[in-house]
Amino acid sequence: DISDRKQADERQRVLINELNHRVKNTLATVQALATYTFRRGSDDDALSRFEGRLMALSRAHNVLTDESWSGANLRDIAADTVESIAGQGSNRLRLQGADLYLKPQLALSIATVLHELSTNAAKYGALSSPEGRISLSWTIEEESSGQVLKIIWEESAGPIVSPPLKKGFGTRVIERSLSQEHQAKVKLEFPFTGVRCEMEIPIIEVV
Repeated sequence: DISDRKQADERQRVLINELNHRVKNTLATVQALATYTFRRGSDDDALSRFEGRLMALSRAHNVLTDESWSGANLRDIAADTVESIAGQGSNRLRLQGADLYLKPQLALSIATVLHELSTNAAKYGALSSPEGRISLSWTIEEESSGQVLKIIWEESAGPIVSPPLKKGFGTRVIERSLSQEHQAKVKLEFPFTGVRCEMEIPIIEVV
């Protein structure tokens, strides 16, 4: 039937265009990661950091693929990303929040931010100490601008924290990726008890 063939061709065209769009977005993210990671030269540590960032994107892609790229459960993204550094099934990570599905591009951005926070925690924060703990919570809240998804990362029982003397790439990723791509508000703080990061994301980014 000609009409069925036309409908099938149209569905295929839409799928190819959507795939092309997503691949371009991912490649742009990879390009940005490479540019910042190797800006000061190439060495083994830079290569390791870059590989870690790519793996975080890869894990988020796997979660999205399991959901046919319709969205990703925030809990799955958080667990996969943080536990890749803290250890699978780690009791050092506490997740609190209802099941929420994020749009694909936001899911990738959240995975990138959580990877940077986890890496920093493993080097200098809660995950560098056997007693250290991480709490990640999320809620939907009403603000003057409308409903927002509020995500809070809090570290505790780790080494005493002090603010960094200068911002590294990881800090810039945490502060900028969500605010520039998703009009989110990001507040990164360094109380002596542990790093705290608060993210407010417009509800339109939630499926």
